[in-house]
Amino acid sequence: MSLHVNTLFLFFLNASAQESHFREASRTKRVYARPGSKALKGMIPSHRSFVVTEVLDGTSSCPQGWGRVHEGGVVCLSNTKKTKEAPSDKEMLSFVPPDPLEYDYDFSNPPEISFDMYTEPFLPHVNARISVGKRGRLWESVEAYERGDRPNWRLKEQREYRFVDVIETDRGIVLERPNGKVTPISEWYMYPVSQFFGRDLDVEPIPKGEQAAWIIEKDDAPIFVSATNAEAPVYFAQFQEAFNVYETDKPNWYGIPDLFGTGQDGYIQRKHIRLWKPAEIPVEVDDNVWIDVHLPEQTLALYQGERPLFVTLISSAKPGFVTPTGVFSLYSKATSWDLGSLPNAQEAYFMEHVPWVMHFFPRYALHSAFWHADFGLPSSHGCINMSPRDIAYIFEKTQPILPKGWWVVRHDDDDLGSVIRIRSGSTKLPDKRLKK
Repeated sequence: MSLHVNTLFLFFLNASAQESHFREASRTKRVYARPGSKALKGMIPSHRSFVVTEVLDGTSSCPQGWGRVHEGGVVCLSNTKKTKEAPSDKEMLSFVPPDPLEYDYDFSNPPEISFDMYTEPFLPHVNARISVGKRGRLWESVEAYERGDRPNWRLKEQREYRFVDVIETDRGIVLERPNGKVTPISEWYMYPVSQFFGRDLDVEPIPKGEQAAWIIEKDDAPIFVSATNAEAPVYFAQFQEAFNVYETDKPNWYGIPDLFGTGQDGYIQRKHIRLWKPAEIPVEVDDNVWIDVHLPEQTLALYQGERPLFVTLISSAKPGFVTPTGVFSLYSKATSWDLGSLPNAQEAYFMEHVPWVMHFFPRYALHSAFWHADFGLPSSHGCINMSPRDIAYIFEKTQPILPKGWWVVRHDDDDLGSVIRIRSGSTKLPDKRLKK
């Protein structure tokens, strides 16, 4: 959590010491600009604590009274109660799903599930769909499943579901739904999830005269000892492997400095890599944090004013679909959101509670992707797909900041959200930011 958010958090607690307290809602609560207003500022999920800094008088639409939860934001106090539990960041699921580098996305052949993975948790939940030929049965609880009770429900096929825990029982591993119901993992295909993470330029700065590059050849890319493929390759680089490269005097060849740590450079053809280099800064950003997406290279960079902070790979629209270009802003951010196609869409889909969704234009967002790991290649229906680790990092750094305990936050009149420029060719693009 950033220093900015912690400072706000402490400010709210001290702003009205006599009335500041924690509350919990039994259902999802909407946060409005002021009592009786329809201007939505965000949403707070059920059964999560949040801070109330001041209690305001009730209105005809909310006789129970209003609670001020954020500077300029209020929530109706109906269906809420006081709690001693302080708000916290959303916890990550302790279970780590399989790595897609080891498994194919084959719904008839689920990957092996193991609890012996030592990777740091990085997902708030896991997603799965019913395996081919299975039924997706649900039991009332873990206890009911262990007793051998009959299942009570079945879930629909051909869609992705969210599970908040992976539990070992005497009868085998089960997946737990948000309502506590469970289903045996043997009936499900659990998605392998990419652990790809981009490049923090404070930790790994790019040397002068070089560029950041990633391999985009899924069958491995050959690297040679000279800028020619006349000799046998000395190394095969894996998909999404990262390098620093420099331009050579040979067209379409790039050098890799000190490839093996022996002083010997390697050489790779341009067609096998994605490249990133700084671009002209748009006038809309001042010294604020903003995002630059370059569609031809499938890259995203996070900047602070003119200084690049982080660079990574993305997946934009695949052939037959379009990712809009222009200067936008992040007008809404959610820790998770359902994503689905329109009726009669060319390709129908429904993804339940996709983690870290940031809308910049109606029906277009930056969000995580668990159903593929092809970052660096166009693969989406129009949105900007990112690995879970990457999108979580960008989510935390950009405006509007999500207060602790909230599920959704929207921009307001004083902050239209962080600028995101999506470009294909020219950096001179129309301003398409949505006003409040």
